[in-house]
Amino acid sequence: MVAVKPQVAFFEALGSDGVRALENVCEYAHAAGLQVIADAKRGDIGSTARAYTEAYLGRRDGREPLADAVTVNPYLGRDSLDPFLAACRRDGAGLFCVVKTSNAGGAEVQDLVLSDGRHVWHQVAELVAEWGADLVGEHGLSAVGAVVGATHPRAVGEARKLLPRSILLLPGVGAQGATPADVARAFTSGPASALVNVARNVIYAFRVSGMDWRSAAAAEASKYARDVWSVSGW
Repeated sequence: MVAVKPQVAFFEALGSDGVRALENVCEYAHAAGLQVIADAKRGDIGSTARAYTEAYLGRRDGREPLADAVTVNPYLGRDSLDPFLAACRRDGAGLFCVVKTSNAGGAEVQDLVLSDGRHVWHQVAELVAEWGADLVGEHGLSAVGAVVGATHPRAVGEARKLLPRSILLLPGVGAQGATPADVARAFTSGPASALVNVARNVIYAFRVSGMDWRSAAAAEASKYARDVWSVSGW
């Protein structure tokens, strides 16, 4: 699968013009046959969670949803995700739950050790597997995926074992220092079981190559795809 993942914050920072730009980007991506993952990392409860679900996965005024999937923060617990899970069941939407992040500060919470020796993020991963157990499709993968930072290659392997049916979204390859080799273990559940997120190295490839930005981005994306398939064995 090929997808684009617009970072919602950069659009929101521009106010109403930015929101319109986000809608245009998502519409253009869908017209090009791409899946859209809204990187919003939303997490709240009750009516607020329902509103967030409607904003990104709802069908407003007869229009298609803004995105096919959305990133969410599961650290508020199951009730913060219930509206999103309902959208998965009802409309075939997808979720990517933040489980183990690529930033160094994430360890302050995610790597805390529980009484049984597991890390907090291990428990969250197990919950994500549980929440997505009844949303497994015909190809054996759940609509509920997980975000795992590629800058922690050991965690990538651990997450795959904890989440054998979840698609892993793997940020951190490229500008943040992770390599295709660091994500190879994420693909042991199949060639569609992980998405490698490369942003800045693709977007700004023209600054290095001197090529037209479209050609430079395409070439860089193709290179990363070849490297990932090579190390993952697919």
